[in-house]
Amino acid sequence: MRSFSLRDAGGAVVWAIENDQGLEIAWLDYGKVPAGFRQKVPAAGRPPRRLVPGETLNAVTVTATRVFTHRGFAVGAAAWSISDHEMALIGRPPAE
Repeated sequence: MRSFSLRDAGGAVVWAIENDQGLEIAWLDYGKVPAGFRQKVPAAGRPPRRLVPGETLNAVTVTATRVFTHRGFAVGAAAWSISDHEMALIGRPPAE
């Protein structure tokens, strides 16, 4: 994974992390920056805001070859559930 961002229904970034190497991680906890990543939003060292149960959220995960978009909703102050997703390839023309 190269980057991850979580956005509210209005498109404002709630939390975003990134790295330059495209590191693999097995699990991502909201607000906890994995080893090798740096936090972009909010400013480094500040925790992201608490999520509001029921609020709509959209996540974008970028890897070296794909972009994953997940839509869902908060189920707690630091947890959310995915209800829908889509994937796009990077650097390849769409299939006809």
